[in-house]
Amino acid sequence: MVPGRQLRWRWPTTAPLRATHTLLWIATLLATAGVHILTAPADAHATTYQVRTQSRARATQHLRADRRWEASRTWTQALHLSAHDLMGDRSGRLNARLSFRYFSDAALAPALRDDPRALDRFNDLTLDLAYVDWRPFEALQLRAGRHWAGSALGVVDLDGLSAEVELGEGPTRQTLRAWAGRKVDHRLGPFDPATFDVQGVPLNDPYVSRAQATLMGAAVGLRHRRHHRVELAASRTSRKSAAPEGWGSPDARQIEHRFGMSAFIKPARALNLSTLLTFHGPARAFDRALMQGSVAAGKTTTFSLGLDHRLPIFDAASIFNLFGASPRQSAYMTVQRALPAAQTSLEVRAWARAYRDAGDLLSLPDHVSPGAALGAHTRLRLFDRDARLGAQVSYQTHSEGAPTGDQLLVDASLRVAATPRRLWLTARHLTLYTTGASGSAVDPGEEGKLALSTSLGAEVGLGALARLSLLAEHRQGSALPSHALLYANLTLELWP
Repeated sequence: MVPGRQLRWRWPTTAPLRATHTLLWIATLLATAGVHILTAPADAHATTYQVRTQSRARATQHLRADRRWEASRTWTQALHLSAHDLMGDRSGRLNARLSFRYFSDAALAPALRDDPRALDRFNDLTLDLAYVDWRPFEALQLRAGRHWAGSALGVVDLDGLSAEVELGEGPTRQTLRAWAGRKVDHRLGPFDPATFDVQGVPLNDPYVSRAQATLMGAAVGLRHRRHHRVELAASRTSRKSAAPEGWGSPDARQIEHRFGMSAFIKPARALNLSTLLTFHGPARAFDRALMQGSVAAGKTTTFSLGLDHRLPIFDAASIFNLFGASPRQSAYMTVQRALPAAQTSLEVRAWARAYRDAGDLLSLPDHVSPGAALGAHTRLRLFDRDARLGAQVSYQTHSEGAPTGDQLLVDASLRVAATPRRLWLTARHLTLYTTGASGSAVDPGEEGKLALSTSLGAEVGLGALARLSLLAEHRQGSALPSHALLYANLTLELWP
């Protein structure tokens, strides 16, 4: 915050920000009521309430290329309210949960606070979870509200209803799950994550009502104890098309359907096999295929092998298209060994990623990027204090014409118990060095890039209800200016 300037709390004039403040005050009242419930004498029933808060602060600044200082003073306040066994009969049939986050940047210039490109940096409220769980009888579970629904297709965040039915008795059970609602990650309003993502959002009217995506899905599964399980899943997403005027019917809709299958088999006590397969309808291709297995050799050694296929599907509404978007196939192997006498665990990994210029999976790859890594974790005594030391070194090279260059990563961390069960001191350093891809069309003469990060931190327990974490980090690199960051996180958890 600029010295001498006072940050005043004022009621906003725009409707979305008024709603944000309204929800924030409601949440504060709910939290106050929850604390009152927790501190009140406990009745003789099974209903249990939980209030968990997380307060996070971050301060950083660095010198820009135009010789101006870029500063950030952010504050995040998360509140989680849970109620277990609301019927009070010790059956656990009715539960509820509410979770949201408030975020603001005190260093944001006042002229940018009404800019839609920076709206999620000032006075932003995000509703994460708000649902009720009800189990009317043992075989049926219902969940309504904003929640997560998981299947072989992954986890989706939706506003709607999901149901799960479990049939059968004994070690073998059949499950049927279904979910329907609106997808939260497609911008339902000012309280959703990344509502004003610049990509594809008109800047002249930031509060315009956008088309919402509806989602329906179902999964059927079969499991036998914890040894075997298989699941088939399908989903259908529909949203109104946002084509420019005159380019198509105003009532046109975009339809996306996906199918998936996952399985886990344990044919022997020391052997695990698993597979995952998902099919993307509009792309008419398998966007993910995974097969892996692990075997335990004795009590201290484990071997793992796997094959992985990834075909990222472009999503015009997501900025994450910029990262890891190259289709590839890979094979990997991991060996883990525990050394009880030395209180050390070792891990060796090796992998090879294959890239193809054409889409034929049966042909030989055009480019290959092999790599290997060695990691170790050790428990030791340092200055008569318990300590944990971790280190990892990984290196990946590339063949001629590959889309990536060489990559070297060194990661070392130390965690020391300054006082038993109360204060922990931490230190960590990372070094990343990358070279330009040979024959790159973007920059054929690109040189190597270096990035460094060093951090020091402390974690202290404040009684049985709270924990405080402090962290100072310094970053520097070839492509970014050198700057320091300060973090603070306070977690408070109350039970009756």
